[in-house]
Amino acid sequence: MIKEGENTRINANPSTKRYWNKDVFTHINSVPSYDDILGGFKQNVVAKNDTIYLSKHFAVVQDIFVQGSPNTDNIVKLKAQIAIGEDKVFTDTLYPEYIVDMRNNTVLSLTDSSNSRQVLMKIDKVVAEKNKLAVGILERNAENDWIIMKAIIFPHINILWLGCLIMVAGFLIGMRDKRKNKVKS
Repeated sequence: MIKEGENTRINANPSTKRYWNKDVFTHINSVPSYDDILGGFKQNVVAKNDTIYLSKHFAVVQDIFVQGSPNTDNIVKLKAQIAIGEDKVFTDTLYPEYIVDMRNNTVLSLTDSSNSRQVLMKIDKVVAEKNKLAVGILERNAENDWIIMKAIIFPHINILWLGCLIMVAGFLIGMRDKRKNKVKS
């Protein structure tokens, strides 16, 4: 079992399986970091109806929705409709958002993901003079999906434990005999 630790690092969790003639101890030695698996966001500047080519799929910016006006409203929301496809067929649609709060001068970029395609998208910035968006795309890199696991087999480990029990029993019998001899003398 792999779990994330307090420091957001992946930590290994050992496991033991017992059989009648052996014990198998497994321990995960190494796992790739999230940066190796994901590879980081790649930025593409796109306009409406532009196509983005991903490693295994393609994405088309089908529409861009704007809610509010920068001149009159305090909050402007921008939402892109991006369809992801494979073999000329669209299978998923993502809606990343970009929110600008004029009152506080803050920008919020909301990501959207496709679990089936293992893609995460966000709008990084708006290039208003060209009517384009800078879209950040994060793909899961399947080539770096690996672990190193160590398995140790302890053959006939039960004989060792039986020997330990026999030694403890011999020690206890020896103690009992010593007490009997002390009581008699």
